[in-house]
Amino acid sequence: MNNIVHFNKDSYQAEINQLQTEIDNYKECIKALEKITGSGELKTIEYIKEFICTLSGFPAVNQSAELLNVADEYNFLKEHLPNVKSVKSEISQKELKEIKEKHTTRLSDELQKQYNILETIAKEYTKLSFYGYTNAIRNTDFGVFSVDASSLNTISQLVNR
Repeated sequence: MNNIVHFNKDSYQAEINQLQTEIDNYKECIKALEKITGSGELKTIEYIKEFICTLSGFPAVNQSAELLNVADEYNFLKEHLPNVKSVKSEISQKELKEIKEKHTTRLSDELQKQYNILETIAKEYTKLSFYGYTNAIRNTDFGVFSVDASSLNTISQLVNR
């Protein structure tokens, strides 16, 4: 897998928070449905209206919900049931990984190859007894690099004074 260039923690956290809100909403809807219908199965708001009215025997759903002591649950469902987007009760590890990857910027394959070459060069640089010796590297025509022996000797003489 290619190296990470940037991870957008804020957008990642915002998406996780949104998913958690949707899950919490789903759970609360299920609780309200269980209290009203006795079943935790998702139903439409129309089904719930008919269910409440049939149970009470009155055609007015708000008064019927009050009579059955489920007005709070009915009002909650009326407001939140249309917003239920998923029927999940938790965020899976797989989803977390996918969301994290979605908010991660990685090097392209070509840049990853270049990175690996530069990393090898950097490791070799650390083996130098004096970092200033890197100034003896010359860029000749069209990206061809070479070491200038004369410059290396001059740098060495300056360092060892």
